[in-house]
Amino acid sequence: MDIECISKPDSVLFMWATFPCLPEALELGESWGFTFKTVAFTWVKTNVKKNSLFIGMGYYTRANAEIVLLFTKGKSLHRIAKNIPQVLIAPRSLHSEKPDEIRRRIVRLYGDLPRLELFARTKYLNAEDKENFYGWDVFGNEAENSIQISMKE
Repeated sequence: MDIECISKPDSVLFMWATFPCLPEALELGESWGFTFKTVAFTWVKTNVKKNSLFIGMGYYTRANAEIVLLFTKGKSLHRIAKNIPQVLIAPRSLHSEKPDEIRRRIVRLYGDLPRLELFARTKYLNAEDKENFYGWDVFGNEAENSIQISMKE
């Protein structure tokens, strides 16, 4: 994917990653021209119907958290909020669906800038989705894409 053609010279990349795939996530972000900085968010998953931690699969320990890595390219963007918490404790939903709160935190962190959710699974299926994706372009094989991305040769 030609990510360089859709990202500005000064950009921030937030990338969801699971711990077993951390090396590949770091490599991908860097192959797109970004430099890894930190873990922006950690989502601790809870069960939907009861107030307890979700217990997922895992080779060594039972996984119940996902992380969002933060990469930058070029000059750092101006952070407009300094009170955005890293940890989100929230119920899991459909398979691989991410909590809307992370999108809201990103907007609060950097403001109403152009933004894109790559590999999106949905867009505007109902009024709530429209609100949660307001201001976001989306691209994904299960989404109603709002942009086109060419493939690198």
